[in-house]
Amino acid sequence: NTMPFWVLVGGHFLLSERITTRKLTGLVLAFCGLAAVFFDGIVAGNNATLTGDLLSLGAGILWALTSIVIKRSKLAETSAEKLLLYQLAGAAVVGALVMPFAGPPIREIAALPTLALLFQSFYIVAFTYVLWFWLLTRYPAAGLSSFAFLSPVFGVLCGAVLLDEPLTVRIFLALGLIAAGLIIVNRTARRQPAP
Repeated sequence: NTMPFWVLVGGHFLLSERITTRKLTGLVLAFCGLAAVFFDGIVAGNNATLTGDLLSLGAGILWALTSIVIKRSKLAETSAEKLLLYQLAGAAVVGALVMPFAGPPIREIAALPTLALLFQSFYIVAFTYVLWFWLLTRYPAAGLSSFAFLSPVFGVLCGAVLLDEPLTVRIFLALGLIAAGLIIVNRTARRQPAP
């Protein structure tokens, strides 16, 4: 969830998308909303998750680099479907390299994990990745990436709707902060009238 910050910094230096006080304020506000979602885990301060946190930080940096490379290269002129195929080919190579370290193969196939895999394959990869790449070729990377802050909130809301998990006022406060941050980041700067 740090990806929007890395895109903002990388975009400043590599994409001519300047860091402005408005953009930085909006991202910080949205990130505060995200912190509100995970408040209990932050307060607990569990050091056992440091490795996972560092891996997540690395994933955010790599996701930002992917967006910046696409915006900065000829890939920005490539179709979203072709960009997805490039990503899938790269993932297949990496998957083949790490497969020997993954542990024993799956012996049983159950319905719920299979449905979850199909959902990930068809909706997340085939639809939302293509949509993301299409949007990335048309809009500023920093503004677009700020919408990633909504993912955890919608995860919590779906947990409440589908799994009867409790909703707290803090979730709605977080959603409000994130929405305000997104509006600030993506609001068009007002043009000054000519003298």
